[in-house]
Amino acid sequence: MLFEFFIPGNAKTTRLIQDLVASSAFPKLTIDTIIASRESSTMEAYSRAIKKWHEWRQRPPSSPASTEEVLNYLTELLDSTSSAATVQAAASALAWFFKLSPSPNPCDSYWIKTFLEGVRRSKPDRYTGRRSEGATVLALVGLLYAACLRPSEGVLLLRTAVSVVPGGLLISVAKDKTNKKGPPRQIPIQGRDEEGCPVRILKDWLQKAPRSRYVFPNFLKNPMTYDSARREWRILISKLGLPDNVTLHGFQESAATDAIKDGAPLDEVMRFGRWKQPKTLEAYIEVSPATTPTASSLSNRLPCPQKKEEVHET
Repeated sequence: MLFEFFIPGNAKTTRLIQDLVASSAFPKLTIDTIIASRESSTMEAYSRAIKKWHEWRQRPPSSPASTEEVLNYLTELLDSTSSAATVQAAASALAWFFKLSPSPNPCDSYWIKTFLEGVRRSKPDRYTGRRSEGATVLALVGLLYAACLRPSEGVLLLRTAVSVVPGGLLISVAKDKTNKKGPPRQIPIQGRDEEGCPVRILKDWLQKAPRSRYVFPNFLKNPMTYDSARREWRILISKLGLPDNVTLHGFQESAATDAIKDGAPLDEVMRFGRWKQPKTLEAYIEVSPATTPTASSLSNRLPCPQKKEEVHET
């Protein structure tokens, strides 16, 4: 594919524009001067946006683009990023690029202009960045406790691994510490009719979370890291006035401990937490003042979101 970043003086950039206008009559000085019509920072942003367009389209730059192609591309970009600014920037870059072609500019289409106007006016109610106010880690710790998950399993969870079933949720853990290559393990979570219910909190989070393949995204294309989750957890427990020694790992310990206290057979608890050896489980259910007792009582102390409509898709 003929495409390189728009860097003044770059021979491949010159060739790209020449290919676009289907002519080799323009000398290098002409192309460099055209590139210089925009600030270098603007041209760098344009080059990134146009590079992504060509990677998506997989056709020669000189091949005329249709309105339908551009509209489909911008729609997919909006769906994957939930960012009006990203879509607007991409459209501006493409509009400039297409002006260099003798073919009609698809960005002049009424469909494209109306779509971009809709993007500008749309403000979906979604949590991003600091606006989540602890909602991310609140949903995470509820999940860790209810599904007896390790923190690493929780932060890597995909949306496709969460299914709504009658009475609760079904969590599919594809890989864990004791299951590297086997089939996914299904973990049902029963909902409760109370504000502190982890199922209710997680459903509310799924409605508001940024569009991402991950349940707990750090950025749209990446999952939240363990360090990031731990940092947000420390901020939340500080606001709640909880001890500093309450850790994310304590929620899996609490789930196992509470199951044993409720009379669950040892083999069922081992399957619940996906442990292979009883000795390993014994270490988790060992009641420690540093984690388990406090963590197991948190569901009644954590702030809960207002009740919303239940999630029907994940």
